[in-house]
Amino acid sequence: MKPTMSSLSSSIPANPNEATRSLQTAASPRESGEIHVIVGPMFAGKTTTLLRRIKSESSHGRNVALIKSNKDTRYGLDSIVTHDGEKLPCWPLADLSSFTQRFGPEAYDKLDVIGIDEAQFFEDLYDFCSKAADHDGKTIIVAGLDGDYLRYYFCLSSCISNV
Repeated sequence: MKPTMSSLSSSIPANPNEATRSLQTAASPRESGEIHVIVGPMFAGKTTTLLRRIKSESSHGRNVALIKSNKDTRYGLDSIVTHDGEKLPCWPLADLSSFTQRFGPEAYDKLDVIGIDEAQFFEDLYDFCSKAADHDGKTIIVAGLDGDYLRYYFCLSSCISNV
């Protein structure tokens, strides 16, 4: 089952900037977006914070989508689930570069906010976030571990230093 943009609400809210966005060409960058990073050790509440932020954005009329690594199969593949059992539907992906195509270019253009859970699993995290925020004007909320049990840093740490 494919998650949809209307997963958190019954319809896609009207976006006052949609008319402006439709006048822009694919080659012209939109207004800059934002990248928010939620980082910490296991059981620190990163996913809970991510889902709370996504619900808040959705309740304020912004179009949202959630992504997680397809390597995370703990509670099922098509949902992001907190340790408390709260869950929202998501797109399980092997890499972030495939998201726009799988979601659909027109649907992607209507997105305002993209949440990414277990971000440390995505090798193309920096490239995706940079393009989505800087070129496409999206707000990206990234949650993940900064390192493994041996204290070796994941890509997420290098992404933070590059942002």
